Amino acid sequence: MANSSNDCGKVSSPEEKAPDSSDNATPVRGVGWPKGKKRKKASKGSSDPHKPLSAYNLFIKENREKTKQDNPTLSFTELIRKMAQDWKSLSPQERQQYTNSADEDKERYVKEVGKYFSTYPFGL
Repeated sequence: MANSSNDCGKVSSPEEKAPDSSDNATPVRGVGWPKGKKRKKASKGSSDPHKPLSAYNLFIKENREKTKQDNPTLSFTELIRKMAQDWKSLSPQERQQYTNSADEDKERYVKEVGKYFSTYPFGL
């Protein structure tokens, strides 16, 4: 055989080569999820413990509606920026109530996780 490097005596041309990162700058399609399609998240059971909220998240949750009513023309991003400024301007005494609530929420989470994994069938 004169051309032993090719299978079945075929002569390969540059067009027949597999795409290579040096030959083609665009990524190869067909790997992963199709464009525009999103994976569906596995649904959590209703008994799964919810993660605790931070003091900042508790502040946002409590004050979002009031800030939104006071500033109806603000976009979502601007609204969050305004609330972040409000959070930064709080005194340590005012922040303490949110910190205490966050600590209570964390204790609740630790208890729920302990209870959840004590009933886990594989004994993690």
